[in-house]
Amino acid sequence: VVAALGRMQRAPTTRVDSALAREIAVREGIKAFVDGDVTGVAGGYIVSIRFVRADSGVEMASFRETGDGPRGLIDAADKLARALRSKAGESLRDVNATPPLSQATTSSLDALRKFSEAARLNSLGHGGEGIQFAREAVAIDSTFASAWSLLGALLSNTNRPRSAIDSALAQAFRWRERVSALEREGITARYYALGPGRDRAKAAAAYVAIISKTDSGTAATNLAEMLRSMRNFGEAEALNLAAAKRNPTSAIPLGNTMEMQINLGKFKEAEAASAQLARLNSGYGMSRRTFLNYARGDFAAVQQVADSLRKAKQP
Repeated sequence: VVAALGRMQRAPTTRVDSALAREIAVREGIKAFVDGDVTGVAGGYIVSIRFVRADSGVEMASFRETGDGPRGLIDAADKLARALRSKAGESLRDVNATPPLSQATTSSLDALRKFSEAARLNSLGHGGEGIQFAREAVAIDSTFASAWSLLGALLSNTNRPRSAIDSALAQAFRWRERVSALEREGITARYYALGPGRDRAKAAAAYVAIISKTDSGTAATNLAEMLRSMRNFGEAEALNLAAAKRNPTSAIPLGNTMEMQINLGKFKEAEAASAQLARLNSGYGMSRRTFLNYARGDFAAVQQVADSLRKAKQP
């Protein structure tokens, strides 16, 4: 709870009422929370609890008990706890699975939702579609450093103007002191890797620092990009493979793995990676499969893809 309050830019001693509990639950991917009241009456207490769905705020169950004196209060709480445990399992089975939100520092839940959607699209290889969501996130919270950083990465990945990339990453760097230490290291690394800092050694050092503290597939993928730029394709391949295992729903490390394997002439391995990639993102998988076919001299297959794309664009 304290860590979540920090990312919400609130004091760690903030009182957690029902509204704040719900926001924390939504941010942390918790499906439901418990709220309640204790009311003193003549000779005893009335205790009530409510079991609330985090995503909608809908009350899934409520219970009420009375107790006489301090011992009665404890007995009432015990009865309510048993009733709640019994009902919770039944109720939570009906809660639809929703994509978890990213853990990033912003006071705005709406901005965090936009940021999380941009990150999700990027992980699937749809970075271009994520740009608008990242822009909306920083429009809501102009000090949202991680959203500015993600926007810069998305712009870079989709070959947008250098001035726009530098502007976004400079904004992220400007607001980096407002975020957690781990977020700050990621922002710093990206600033030096893709932004106006332009220092591969500093970027690589920042990514290594992140990997040493956490099992971050994203940091491993980004460090691999630093090694790729230095033509160290073997280590870049190993890092991307590790990142793909850590983030099995992310298409980016698999796509990068294929590119490194093609550079190394490991066509059989790239063929296997392309099948995995196609299951996550068919278009991304086809594009990398085309690169593979070209690299191994299967020009007929490349021509077939080109012809099908040309026909698809004809009116």
